[in-house]
Amino acid sequence: MDVYGDVHGIRFNVHMGKVEKMINISLDLETWGTYPGCDLRSIGACVFDPVAGYVVGYDRPVGSDERPTFYQAVDNPSVPTRFALGLNGEEIDVSAVDQYEYKYPLTRDPDTIKWWADQSDAAQDAFADPADLRYGLIQFGQWLRGLSGDIYDPEDHDRRFPDDRKIWSHGAATDSPWIIAAYRAVGLPVPFHYRAPRDSRTCFDLAGIDDHSAWMTARPGPLGVPHHALDDAICLARSIVDAYKLIHPEQSKGFKPVERSDKKAVDWEYVCRGGERVLVRVAQAGASQ
Repeated sequence: MDVYGDVHGIRFNVHMGKVEKMINISLDLETWGTYPGCDLRSIGACVFDPVAGYVVGYDRPVGSDERPTFYQAVDNPSVPTRFALGLNGEEIDVSAVDQYEYKYPLTRDPDTIKWWADQSDAAQDAFADPADLRYGLIQFGQWLRGLSGDIYDPEDHDRRFPDDRKIWSHGAATDSPWIIAAYRAVGLPVPFHYRAPRDSRTCFDLAGIDDHSAWMTARPGPLGVPHHALDDAICLARSIVDAYKLIHPEQSKGFKPVERSDKKAVDWEYVCRGGERVLVRVAQAGASQ
C-alpha cells in the first residue's frame, strides 16, 4: 500500500516501506526546432513546489537549498563525412569536398536557425562554451537523479526509474518529448519515469487563464533574459505556482481556515483514503461538529 505525506513542502510516497520524494522540476530547453528530434542548444531546470509555493533560484536563491538549479549549454558538433548518397541510393565519395553532418542524428530547422539569428546578444551569450550534447545530457541525468541521492548510470539501459519526479514543460508536445528524443539519439537512458511529464498549458487552462503569454510575462525569471533556458524555467515555475493557487486555494501557502455556519473555525488536514492523500476540513479543538 502507498501512503502519502508532506515534509517541508516536498511530497513523499511511502511504497513498500521505502520513502520516495515527489519532486517537481520545471524544464526549459532552447532548441534548433519545434518537434521531437530537433537539436538542442541548452538545458535549464529548477526545483519548485506548487503547494509550498517556492521556486529555487527565485524565492530561494541558489545555494540556500539542497535542491539547486541546473543549466548547461550543449552542442551537437558537425563532423566531416566521406560518403553521400546518390539519386539511386549509391554511395558517392565526397571526401574531396567539404561535406559535413552532425555527430548525433538530430535535426535543425532552417526557420528556427533564422529566428535565432535575430535574438539578443544576451540570449546568444548563454550558449558560450557548450558541452558535447551527450555529456550535457549525462550531467542533467546525474543532477535530476541526485536530487534525492539517486544515481544515474549512463550505461544502465535496463533500469526503470521510480515515479518520483514531475517534469513540467510549457506544452505537452514540447520540452519533455524533445529531451526524451535527444537521450535516445545519443544512446542514453531517459532519467525519469514515463509518467513524469506534466504540462503547464493544461494547468493554466484549468486555472481559467486565457492569455498564457501575458501570465508568464508578468512573472519573469531573475536574469530577465528571454530565451535563456534557466531563466525561462524559473519563469515557468513561478507561473505554475501562481496558477496552482487559483486551482487549489485551500492548499496554497498562506491559506486561511474557513468558518463553519455556526461560526466555529475549522482547519484543514491531510488524511489517507484508499492510498490517496486527500485534504479535508476538520474542526479545531473545542469546536463542535
